[in-house]
Amino acid sequence: MKKKISIKDVAQEAGVSPSAVSAVLNNKVGKGIRVGKESQEKIQEAARKLGYVPNPAAQNLVSGKSHILSIFSYEAAFPFEAESEFYEFLLGIEKTAEKTGFDILLLTNKQRHSNGAPVDLNRLKLGDGGILIGIERHTDVLLRLIDDNFPLVFIGRRDMEGRQVNMVNYDYKNVIENLVRLACEKGHTRCRYLRNSENSEPYSDRQDFLDRAWEISGRGECLSVKTEGITDSMIRDFLNEEVSLLFLERKELAIQLEKTCEDMGLTLGEDISAVLLEDQWFTSNVKWTCWSNERIALGMEAVNLLLDVISGKTGPSEARLILPELHPGETLGNR
Repeated sequence: MKKKISIKDVAQEAGVSPSAVSAVLNNKVGKGIRVGKESQEKIQEAARKLGYVPNPAAQNLVSGKSHILSIFSYEAAFPFEAESEFYEFLLGIEKTAEKTGFDILLLTNKQRHSNGAPVDLNRLKLGDGGILIGIERHTDVLLRLIDDNFPLVFIGRRDMEGRQVNMVNYDYKNVIENLVRLACEKGHTRCRYLRNSENSEPYSDRQDFLDRAWEISGRGECLSVKTEGITDSMIRDFLNEEVSLLFLERKELAIQLEKTCEDMGLTLGEDISAVLLEDQWFTSNVKWTCWSNERIALGMEAVNLLLDVISGKTGPSEARLILPELHPGETLGNR
């Protein structure tokens, strides 16, 4: 096996001390260590001649930085496929990290330890900071990281027991107001909000903004209906009650509504209208009225924010919102 070239080998070849080689190769010249120009040239030439490759772990110990950003998702399987809710977040993260000279470390082990303890998210500290994707979380571990002032950015709002956190998110308030305004312009007066999730932050925020926007419109209340599925009888009841518009929490309900309407011989946007309160990141034959897909932009902004946190350019808590464009689609027709 070929011998690994060390700093001592470079020093011997150049006829200088190992400390001088370390200073030159780690860009520390002038920071308490003086090395003449001629000696610097000898060191660089010796390193090239011997094929010296610096040890990144050792360089990290010297600089205190890894130039790595840790990425962790709470989902059951890490999103590597294009037909994934989080794929485009990762594209944006990777694109901006590469542009700014950082590598990304994908942490994929979400299994609990045999003793029942949660996965050790201290692994995030392998990077200079971390980006977290997904609704589920190991709150106790994250609270310790936050209290240790480890740089973290959440994609989506997360309530961490009153701790200040950094996040990037859609501007739900304004885009939902725009969707409600469009629905009102088309003459809709009676609606229902169909949802199937627990009260996690993204979905409770969407409902809160929808409730306020609909109330401000002067059309009364948009009643919430929690359901695991959309049935023929449910749609018939809505039509009998003269409900002309359905707001849907997420894509699972949108896909169910597509199939139910098809089975009943109904046309979305004509017989009953529907608005999806997210972007259409999934494949469908229906062009939904929703908002534009800005997931790559959110991933990019998550990296920008994290780098600002790492460098100290921003405070302990910052929320950066991206306002998506309204996507008219085909599912919202005139009343």
